Amino acid sequence: MNAVRHTQLNRKPGHANKLLFIAGVLFVVLVGYSNGQTPRTAEDYNNRGLDRQNKGDIDGAIEDYTKAISLKGKPITLATAYNNRANARMSKNDLDGAIEDYSKAIEIQPDNFENYYNRGVARMARNDNDAAMADFSKVIEISPRFALAYDNRGTVKRAKGDVDGAIGDYSRAIEANPQFAQAYYNRGAARQSKDDVETPRLSSNPMTQERTSHERPPGRPKRISTERWRIIPKQSSSIQT
Repeated sequence: MNAVRHTQLNRKPGHANKLLFIAGVLFVVLVGYSNGQTPRTAEDYNNRGLDRQNKGDIDGAIEDYTKAISLKGKPITLATAYNNRANARMSKNDLDGAIEDYSKAIEIQPDNFENYYNRGVARMARNDNDAAMADFSKVIEISPRFALAYDNRGTVKRAKGDVDGAIGDYSRAIEANPQFAQAYYNRGAARQSKDDVETPRLSSNPMTQERTSHERPPGRPKRISTERWRIIPKQSSSIQT
């Protein structure tokens, strides 16, 4: 058997204290880093921004996302930081700033349907219906089974007076997700508006029952709801380094 060679420590007086001191410093540094207190990279700043946003510190989150963008990390990091900063700006009702950031994310990831969806929601909130419809149509082109895009596009069509087109999109949303209560409600309301009465199927959620048109998105931490500002938080929002 091969002998295992061990290195013996120098046990001069004070040496153990020095080792303890070094270990303590390393512990403080590592703990501080793990808590997001000492970010260094674009990924670190993005992740701390997400933590701040989840705690309600929107301004602090925007500051961190901006720093992450300035460090010019990997494309996926930049796109995620732009998307997350846009989400934060949406929560402050900064629709123009959000649309600008979603557009930047699209430039970096032109095949990511979530960025188009989120920009469509922001444009819908600004009553820019033509641009919103174009974004939702792009989402459907990339991800044909994404029910939320059909539901929102149906709402835009109804706002433009195309009730038949709206009913068609609500029906496609239901085909993609037969459990999508909001789409049943919206289709029922659209049919009722043209005297083609169908009793709307209401959600058990009273908040849902009060609305006839609102968005929700896919997860990653992207969010889902019946609020008008429904945006998708990114699945990759927290980036592993």
